[in-house]
Amino acid sequence: DRDIEGDAEVVALAIHLLLESGLTDFQLDIGHVGLFKALVAEAGMDEETVSQLRVLIESKNYFGVEAPRVITSAKAEGAEQVILTDHTAKLLLKLPELFGSGDIIAEARSMTCNAEALKALDEIEKLCQLIAEYGFAKYITIDLGMLTEYDYYTGMIFRGYTYGTGDAVVKGGRYDHLIGQFGKDAASVGFAAVLDELMLALSRQKIDIPTNEEATMVLYEPEYRSTAIRTANALRNINQAVSMMKKETDKSLDDYKAYSRRYHIDHILYVDQDKEPTKIDISDDSVRKMPVSEF
Repeated sequence: DRDIEGDAEVVALAIHLLLESGLTDFQLDIGHVGLFKALVAEAGMDEETVSQLRVLIESKNYFGVEAPRVITSAKAEGAEQVILTDHTAKLLLKLPELFGSGDIIAEARSMTCNAEALKALDEIEKLCQLIAEYGFAKYITIDLGMLTEYDYYTGMIFRGYTYGTGDAVVKGGRYDHLIGQFGKDAASVGFAAVLDELMLALSRQKIDIPTNEEATMVLYEPEYRSTAIRTANALRNINQAVSMMKKETDKSLDDYKAYSRRYHIDHILYVDQDKEPTKIDISDDSVRKMPVSEF
């Protein structure tokens, strides 16, 4: 879908995903690459200057984005000055500060007459209205200074943040021309969940993810590895979640029990002989021998 309706559906899906993961305190920042592209196209900047300005704005370097009315750009034939109009200069300088609620859209509109820039602002406004219809308005913030190092984005972009991690847990946007580079002209919008960051946030926020399956650790002495592998395979064949871990000489069973409690492992099968692993139930610390024939 090339329409904003498709953008809204994908942003709502990203919010729903984060809620399903267990997060409750997070924010999606929404921007639009069309705004920046329209302004630098109006200015006629070369790629090197655009790249430098993009980094300064994205990092919200207020001092770096200074006096943009006259930008000196280095080209092969020598230095060249790019003269910006008052409106373009003022809006470029203001971009790092245009972060917050819907009021900033009206502020940005008042600072430009660029048709493409105004179209980008209209799209962000409509997108926010649609997300509100999904019931997710409280999870979004507008960031007109949000940019990306990837040139294939063509419209809205967004990133989701929460506490306990230093980077976004979801990243996405619209990239209508990307698939065309591989032979099919198709509109595209989507996002990626950054699983390492998401799991880190869940862990630091002490959010447990309930599961319906029990997890077992097969803990083995090195000389009984073959028995441990057979035991783990037998459990996996009946659809049980199993991890294997070789017992380190400097760690006790209590160390592995503590590890299991921390990572929601329900049972330890301790393989220290060929025939009868010791089963330890982590919940009540009960212990019993289990003949291999039971698996």
